[in-house]
Amino acid sequence: MHIKLNVLVSLLAATVANGLPSDASASGSSNGLPSYGGSYGGSNGGSHGSPNGPPHGPPGGPPHGPPNGPSCNPPPPPPGKPSPNRPAAGSPESISQMRDKIKHWILVVMENHSFDNIFGDLTIPGISTHATEGPFCNPLNVTAGPEPKYCAKKREFDSITNDADHSNQGNNMEFYGTYTPNQADIQSGKLKANNQGFATRHIAVHGGKVNLTDEQLAAEVMDYYPESAIPVFSTLAHNFKVFNMWFSDVAGATNPNRCYLSSGTSLGHTSNNFNVNTMPQKSIFQSLSEAGIKWKGYSHDKHNIDDLFWYEYIWNNNLTDNIRNIEEFYSDVVTGNLPPYTVLTPDCCGINTQSMHPNGYTHDGERFIKSIYEVVRNSAAWEDTAILLTFDETGGFFDHVPNQVVPRPDDNTDSSTYKAPDGTNYTYHFDYSGGRLPTILISGWVDNTVEQLGTNLAGKEVAYLATSHLHTMGLYFNFTAYNPRVEYAPTYDSVFSDTFRKDTPATLPDPVPFDVNQKEELLGSF
Repeated sequence: MHIKLNVLVSLLAATVANGLPSDASASGSSNGLPSYGGSYGGSNGGSHGSPNGPPHGPPGGPPHGPPNGPSCNPPPPPPGKPSPNRPAAGSPESISQMRDKIKHWILVVMENHSFDNIFGDLTIPGISTHATEGPFCNPLNVTAGPEPKYCAKKREFDSITNDADHSNQGNNMEFYGTYTPNQADIQSGKLKANNQGFATRHIAVHGGKVNLTDEQLAAEVMDYYPESAIPVFSTLAHNFKVFNMWFSDVAGATNPNRCYLSSGTSLGHTSNNFNVNTMPQKSIFQSLSEAGIKWKGYSHDKHNIDDLFWYEYIWNNNLTDNIRNIEEFYSDVVTGNLPPYTVLTPDCCGINTQSMHPNGYTHDGERFIKSIYEVVRNSAAWEDTAILLTFDETGGFFDHVPNQVVPRPDDNTDSSTYKAPDGTNYTYHFDYSGGRLPTILISGWVDNTVEQLGTNLAGKEVAYLATSHLHTMGLYFNFTAYNPRVEYAPTYDSVFSDTFRKDTPATLPDPVPFDVNQKEELLGSF
């Protein structure tokens, strides 16, 4: 890890020496934020053209409620309903109450893991995983029939060497069992994802090229982490707000999905085929800057945070200095200089990086997350800070919950139209989402029940999307929704509680290396 541990230790020591934050509700400062301006989302905000030119209910299948049997935790609220005694999500009253509690936002986006892949062994009431509803299986060749098949089990090693396909082409096979799903049938509900093609796609990409059987390749994308191997994620999930139905916006790769988190569109990109200073659309960073609200991006390497450097506005307005080294984040927290909005981007990708992108190790990512949580938790900032921990996309790893039908953000179609193996051209219209993501909201102002569906501003109960964060921030910071996708996404302001909790852990367990050598034994040399 590239953090200078002596710096972090000294910061934490100084913080602990000064005492933990009080358990009383914090009044905080206003940070110069504008008052909530009434209704939101009345305007589409316009569509963004390409740089080169021109009823959604829960998915089918079993309900995602708590498993049968007694529980030491109270059951979660019904799906899509506000917490007791809370105003409706997205209402002026709800936003005002959220703004009274939260003065600092921290967004942490990890890389390339699905909900089932990380949380598959958890049995928290209300969570839908292999452990509560599975195990789930995939045929080794979905086009040949249901047998032979591979059924998911607990992983026997950490990361994989053979990166799973997370392109639009790969997602189509993984979700729908075909490279060319009919988008009209998806929109009408005639075609629903069954998530039966993950093993098929991974075998198609790597079979015969590595020293692995088809079953071993299927295990790479189907198996899930034992809870004992993810002590940081497990502790956070048991103590804070897990979103059971949170999806990436794009059935595609990393960079387009990260664009949706900050701007609500990728302008027709499903792959990482665009460079810095090439994206003209409005982003949260522009909206904050125009309103005079401070923000920062932090990373281990300033030049490894393309999430912010993509936008032309950042370059045209000399805002690249807002992007700082990760060590400055820890200092800003301890010294009380955390801005109202923060984006943390872990180092990517590979061994000894923190993003967890294969073939990086999970324990390195957990160490990064632990350091973020503990420096915030043991500072005065804890009383008025919310951390959203999520992933950019599923990375080609199996999840059993179908993706979502969603509105198009604009008129752009996929700029990287591909030719399927049968010779058919396929162009994605951005009208169905990517897969389900591990997502946790961390704050003293949330309880530890599992959140199900949200309610959007049209009053519909729908799954959360990555753009739910952008929509929530728009309401909080008072800027207009950028497009129909952002307007559609439910906000999560209603999940905040009325009282500040006194029982949140001051520290998290130490991450443990999980059989990193067993991977080499299983995969052999190739």
